[in-house]
Amino acid sequence: MRPLREIVIPAMIRKRWAVKSGIAIFVILLFIGSVGAVTYVETNEELSQDAQIRLETAAETQSVSLSEWVQQMRTAAQTLAYSAPVQSGDSPQISAYLSQQLEDGKLPSDVVVVHYLDTQTGIYRASSESEAVGANAAVRGIPWMQRSLDLGENGVRVSEPYEDPNTQTAAAAVIAAVPNQENRVLVMVIDLESYAAGLPRPLQDSFTKVVDSDGTTVLSHRTDEILTQNMGASDTESVDSMAVKNGLDGQSGYMEMEMSGTEMAMGYAPVAGTDWVVMIHSPTSTLFALQQQISQNLLILLGGALLGFAVLGVTIGRNTISELNRLTSKAQALEDGDLDVAFESARVDEIGQLYGAFGGMRDALRERIREAEREKQRSAELVDHLEAKADAYSSGMERAADGELTVRVDPESENAAMTQIGEAFNAMVGNIEETVVEIRSFADRVAVASEEVTAGTAESQSASEQMNASIQDIAADAESQSANLQEVAAEMQDLSGTIEEVASSVDEMATKSQQTATLGEEGRESATAALEEMDAIESQAEQTITEVESLAGEMDEIGEIVEVITDIAEQTNMLALNASIEATQANNGGEGFAVIADEIKELAQEVADSTDEIEGLITDIQASTDEVVGSIREMGERVEDGAATTEDASAALRAIADNVEASNQSIQEISDATDAQASSTEEVASMVDQVSTKAERVNEESDTVSAAAQEQTASLTQVAQSAETLADQADELQAQLAAFTVSETESPTPEPQSGGLTRSETAADGGSLD
Repeated sequence: MRPLREIVIPAMIRKRWAVKSGIAIFVILLFIGSVGAVTYVETNEELSQDAQIRLETAAETQSVSLSEWVQQMRTAAQTLAYSAPVQSGDSPQISAYLSQQLEDGKLPSDVVVVHYLDTQTGIYRASSESEAVGANAAVRGIPWMQRSLDLGENGVRVSEPYEDPNTQTAAAAVIAAVPNQENRVLVMVIDLESYAAGLPRPLQDSFTKVVDSDGTTVLSHRTDEILTQNMGASDTESVDSMAVKNGLDGQSGYMEMEMSGTEMAMGYAPVAGTDWVVMIHSPTSTLFALQQQISQNLLILLGGALLGFAVLGVTIGRNTISELNRLTSKAQALEDGDLDVAFESARVDEIGQLYGAFGGMRDALRERIREAEREKQRSAELVDHLEAKADAYSSGMERAADGELTVRVDPESENAAMTQIGEAFNAMVGNIEETVVEIRSFADRVAVASEEVTAGTAESQSASEQMNASIQDIAADAESQSANLQEVAAEMQDLSGTIEEVASSVDEMATKSQQTATLGEEGRESATAALEEMDAIESQAEQTITEVESLAGEMDEIGEIVEVITDIAEQTNMLALNASIEATQANNGGEGFAVIADEIKELAQEVADSTDEIEGLITDIQASTDEVVGSIREMGERVEDGAATTEDASAALRAIADNVEASNQSIQEISDATDAQASSTEEVASMVDQVSTKAERVNEESDTVSAAAQEQTASLTQVAQSAETLADQADELQAQLAAFTVSETESPTPEPQSGGLTRSETAADGGSLD
């Protein structure tokens, strides 16, 4: 596949350095030109935008300055309106004050006259100009007097521009209301032409113009344009300028236009606090002078760079191409075989180094050709030697191929590879000779072994047949024994079943006997517990009797106490009776004592009644206690009888439990003996099963051994046949090995003699190979 550069670049360009250099220089010039053009366009755009922004910024700065100036005028007018002389309302004093303020320079320099005006009549009541006092402003035709004086919330306003009849100049009035005085205002007249002359010029040849919402020019460097219409008819007061419209809408910006045949650029901005728009005009030639200068310099720089690079490329390329053409012609002569061509140059740069490199290559090539001729001669001699050596090796290989394994070649040679081949051939033939000797010996051993195997195989075959007959007899006996053992195993299985049934009955009897013994033991324990409970009841009954008897004694003591209380109640009753007698004798003086005596008597009577009730209760309790004691004594006697009866029952249960225990032990011994007999019977049956199984296994093994013996007999027959075949093959191998000639010594590789080929002294033909 051709390289990509050969497909893309034509051969005419690839073969000529001058064309490639020219194309490279053209591409570089094109690149520099493109970059320069882009840089030129971008620089022009940036400078143009910078100039526009500069002009717009100047308009905005001028608008801020005008707004501050207007605010200053309003402040000055309000300050005068709030001053004490003006507040006094005294016209002469106000006139003197205003004149003094103007003469002392305390008012802005653009203020030319100040009036104190009666808005109702239009008459100047006071003024800094004495001739104006008493004059009628409306009669003088002042425009702002012919309209409504709306001073707004701040009480101050700036009028539209007009021509002042007193100063005969373009002016504007700052009108401020006088506080606390109805229909009185202070009018401060400003000379617009004077202020316009002092407006700054941000650019050379630029001028500023300020226009109000009516399209009237308020301020301008061109003073003759003040009070004229900026655009449109003067009688319509229309605003046709897009810049003024945008400014009145609060926007600032940049525009270009033609004025009197001159291309002009204009930046505009609104003046805050007024209906004015400031516009700064500048010729585009002046505004963009820096842009044009930089663009021109950039074009000159770019053109110079392109021209210089082109001249440099042509000059250097021309010299280089001529030198390369001369060097190419010399290289072609060298290619044609002219080794005497001269490569000399006075240059020391890359071209000169290239000449030196070609000269060195010419000298190296001449030396290489001489070495190649010498090497060619040596190669021819070596080829002759190799051909002679190859013939000697070929002769030795043919004799070895014919079976003469004692042949050897002389490995000495001028070529290392041929030496290695000779040594390898000698080693190979020696190894083959040793192998043939070993194979002969092995064939002899195989023949002898084959005869021995044949004889041994016959004997083994006879013994195998006898063993097979014996094994068949053993198998028949084992089969008969297995049948007998199976009958014995069946009988033992029946006996084992009978013994297991007996053992099961004995186990059931032992279980019931054990349950009976357990019940007898439980009965004996219950009887013992009943006796213990009877003893506890008897003890409790005796204790209860003791406590009841003790209670009877205590009841007797309570009876004695009741008798004492009864005696005390009788005595108290007697005391009460005596007290009543004493009270009777005391007549009225003892009335209170009689009352107490009555109460004591009543109390004594109640105590006596209570003691009688207690005595009755004690009598009833004593009777009940006697009955309880009798009942408890009777219960104690019955408990003693029950205890005796329970003792007899316990003794009987104990005797029954002992007898049942003895019976249970005997039954358990019978059960154990029966279980042992059943276990022994099962073991015997298991042994019989094992013997029967082993007999069957012996029978199966006998069949297997018999089959193996038969297979062994067949195998021995096959081995005998294989041994005979092996003997035949050994004889055949010995016959084939007899075709090889080998030495009879232990070392089949003797030292080689002089010459191309050697042979051992025991060679078959006895000849020499020299």
